Amino acid sequence: MPQRAQKPISHKLDVLAHQVTVHPNPRAGQRVTHKLPLYIHHVTDEPLHALLAWLLAQENVEQAREIAVKTFVSRDQLVGEACPTTHSSDYEVLLKLKSSMMGPQVSGLEDWKHYLSPTTHCSFSRVSCDHDSRLISLNVSNIPLFSFIPLEIGLLNKLVNLTLAADNLTGMLLMEMANLTPLKLEILDTCNNNFSGPLPTELVNLKNLKHLCLGGNYFSGPIPDSYSEIQSLEFLDLNGNSLTGKIPARLGRLKNLKGLFVGYYNAFEGGIPEELGSLSSLQRLDMANCSLIGEIPRSLSLLKNLEALLLQINRLTGRIWAGHNCEFGDV
Repeated sequence: MPQRAQKPISHKLDVLAHQVTVHPNPRAGQRVTHKLPLYIHHVTDEPLHALLAWLLAQENVEQAREIAVKTFVSRDQLVGEACPTTHSSDYEVLLKLKSSMMGPQVSGLEDWKHYLSPTTHCSFSRVSCDHDSRLISLNVSNIPLFSFIPLEIGLLNKLVNLTLAADNLTGMLLMEMANLTPLKLEILDTCNNNFSGPLPTELVNLKNLKHLCLGGNYFSGPIPDSYSEIQSLEFLDLNGNSLTGKIPARLGRLKNLKGLFVGYYNAFEGGIPEELGSLSSLQRLDMANCSLIGEIPRSLSLLKNLEALLLQINRLTGRIWAGHNCEFGDV
């Protein structure tokens, strides 16, 4: 799958410049001023934010663009050697996440506030810290957020659990998510949002990932073959997207997988790969209502730990081999 090119900040400021020059009115200027922090959120100096906002409001876009480009932190610096190693940095990142993802009319996370103590973030709701006051769990679910996941999320370099489910988040799942501590992150749950685009292949860098939930979004295209490289996976939920193509036979290599969910609204080509019979740890297999055709492979009878098999509302033929207790509907 080709890599999506990352547009530099200068390009995004060019878009803002177009909005101000082509639509030169106070309302357009105000709208651009409000958008500015989203596009230059790498710039952490608050007075600089104010200066750039004022310049854009005055339609002095070129000067604002020049200042922003000079102060821009490169992606490699943002997520790489410059990752924070202190609890105070985690505190600052949480406050930035709140300001980036919550609109003015959205309520929630009221206790995420500025305090004098740099370790106060460990008492915030929906977070957990280790004995060094480093953030290890962030579970922000069922809050009507209005935006996308900001790049700063990749700075939480001790994170083990990142759950952002049912939050109305949009856009593509940022590639910077793959920089979430490859040796640490075990749970990534972004189910039931409004993400779109292809499934991110960069997630294969998360070598310790056990729980990956991307269901209930608008992801399209095929399931990447490379997902078979996440050998630590125990739970993979891709239900309820707009996925197409064939179900990769290489998923049969995920020997630790206990739950595989790929049904509902997905429209796959072909049938059930024989290789899925190699998933010796599998307990739940949900492939209902996803346009599967062909014969049910006899290899599924090898799944001795299988407790639930859901194949209904497809165009499958053949018999379901017994030998274990399964739940299934009409196929």
